[in-house]
Amino acid sequence: MEQDLEAHYVLGNDIDATSTDNWNAGAGFDPIAEDTIGSGSGPAFSGTLDGQGHTISGLVINRPGEQYTGLFSGLSGTVKNTKLEDVEVSGNRYAGSAVGHLTGEVRSVAVTGQVESSDEPVGGVVARSSEGVITRVSADIDVSGEGRAGIIVGSGGATISQSYSTGTVRATDGRAGGIVGYHIGSSQIRNSYSSAEVVGDTVGGVAGHVDAPVASTYASGPVDGTEEVGGFAGEVHVDSPSPSDTYWSIDSSGTTTGTSVMNTGEEPAQEYSTGLGQAEMTGAAAEQNMNLNFEEYWTTTDEYPILQWQVEDVDLSVTQSTIGEGESTSATVELVLHDGSTVTASEVADYDSETAIASVDDGSVEANSIGQTDITATVAGQSDTVSVEVLEPPSIEFLDAQLDTETVVEGTTAQVSTTYENTGGPGSETVSVAVADEQASITTFQLDADEETAETITWSADDEGMVSLDDEELAELEVVDPANVTLQSVELHEEATQDREYEIEPVFETDLDTSVWTTLELRVDGDRVLEDEFEVSEDGAVDSIKYAHDEDGTTTHVVEHYDETQTGTVEVLPPADFELDDLEVSEAVEQGDTETVSVTVRNVGGGIDDADITLALDGEEVDTQAVTLDRNEDTTIELDAAFDDADDVDLTVSSPDDEMTQSVTVEAGERNGDDEADDDGLPGFTAVAGLLAVLLTAGSIARRR
Repeated sequence: MEQDLEAHYVLGNDIDATSTDNWNAGAGFDPIAEDTIGSGSGPAFSGTLDGQGHTISGLVINRPGEQYTGLFSGLSGTVKNTKLEDVEVSGNRYAGSAVGHLTGEVRSVAVTGQVESSDEPVGGVVARSSEGVITRVSADIDVSGEGRAGIIVGSGGATISQSYSTGTVRATDGRAGGIVGYHIGSSQIRNSYSSAEVVGDTVGGVAGHVDAPVASTYASGPVDGTEEVGGFAGEVHVDSPSPSDTYWSIDSSGTTTGTSVMNTGEEPAQEYSTGLGQAEMTGAAAEQNMNLNFEEYWTTTDEYPILQWQVEDVDLSVTQSTIGEGESTSATVELVLHDGSTVTASEVADYDSETAIASVDDGSVEANSIGQTDITATVAGQSDTVSVEVLEPPSIEFLDAQLDTETVVEGTTAQVSTTYENTGGPGSETVSVAVADEQASITTFQLDADEETAETITWSADDEGMVSLDDEELAELEVVDPANVTLQSVELHEEATQDREYEIEPVFETDLDTSVWTTLELRVDGDRVLEDEFEVSEDGAVDSIKYAHDEDGTTTHVVEHYDETQTGTVEVLPPADFELDDLEVSEAVEQGDTETVSVTVRNVGGGIDDADITLALDGEEVDTQAVTLDRNEDTTIELDAAFDDADDVDLTVSSPDDEMTQSVTVEAGERNGDDEADDDGLPGFTAVAGLLAVLLTAGSIARRR
């Protein structure tokens, strides 16, 4: 491209540019159009680069002593339909990822990565713009420099539209903004937004300094400044046109001030932006409170508004595709965005259905009458459709319930088991558990048509008394103090095998005359790996804890019961390694015979474990046997194989770690029922030939590990 800066180029495929970190003695990629517009010493790139949706990934520019760094040093032409992924740029003044100095156009470009400058300005996409045009650009990038730092543009006049930024921008000694660091000139920012974090001296969610029009734009990222801090802008020039229809999130920005001061040092005579709470800027409320063009450019989501062009696909699903008349279910609308991320729009999507059968409002599907209907959800011109069938109303009957945990230690989970039967269409049942007439838990569960279901209801037991399920009294719940159940010791195996389950046995002492449920926690090498409820019997016995550790070595186990702990160690051995040896096959193999194969299996690995040893003929498994071996232990097993076809076959015996293969020739069986003669009329020829075949193949055993 350096040879012809006026030509038009296209990318035919993705480009992996990670090797550029070693180019030019570590300086990385040399920006296109070496000289800059700013110095007037050389031409900018005035042609076109059309990426056709392809990605340039891993581009590295490591030139901290150079100015105007980026894929293009200077651009008066056009870059479009290109993704710059995981870029790493380090430069001096005017450092950017795509362009150092822009007088042309950047359109439909997405950038991720990081850009840092030892000076200013610095931009995540463009460092400096002189009336350049930036449209449909997204930047998820970390930017750092002294000042005039912005996620999309560092400094200058740029017409920025339908673009957005995320990531972080930091200015160590100057202005920083979520979209532009220093916005000046006759250009403007419109129909754009930023959720970036902004850190610096004079900072704003959209721009650090504003001296040019801004319209239909919002910021929702946190701002943190040491001097002037604004949710919208750090400062607005006294002669700047007043921004219109601009907003910032009071909740997420951390400030109630939209613009801190004007550059004259005076307090602003009027508020240049509107601060809204997060609830006012998200979901359907955004369209009511934000004067943005939702017909042409914007669309609401369940979160903050986004730009329509970001939506590439809509995925609609319902919790239940068949529901009973009079019941309801939920619809979920997931938007797949251009960068592969997703956001839901269940409460704001436009739904269409045959409402007499089923209607949808704010993501809730109501079954109105028996029948079937398609439900279509549309967001930003993209749609998806699912089918819902409404059946007869449910008829749900309570069958049985019992309190499983009649005595529990305070804070332990109590449990009721229930059984319900539905003899009608699909539906839901909501049940409530009360203890001493105080509600302890409420649960809703779904039942299909003609289904019987067992449901478990749990809650943290703090109060005792009669447990009731709706109006059905079940049993008295007794809640005891942890001091009534003390952890005395813990019994551990000296050795265990990596990834193989072993037992940990707590020992309790209790002064109760009944069993009691309590909570135990297991920590291994400081990490909590288990927390569960266990039943302690009257004599202190409890079911063992079963656990498998995924690393070998000496491990410290701590069993914790409220304020009590017991500690022990287990030597976890490396996994078992099942080696095969001494494969033996009968000497004579004849069609129709079932032969016994013997093989020795030895565990040459760390600890005891189980394994399946399989026998296969030409890759098809014909027999298997399970073995359990401790380390250095071996056993000889026998497996059976039926040889049905006269042919050469590969006989393979396999363990999880080893494999042995022998080629076997299967001779044709006797003809005409004559055991003494073969096709050549020679008595015993078949047996002799079979013996010769075995002898010839005896040396063909192969091993693969």
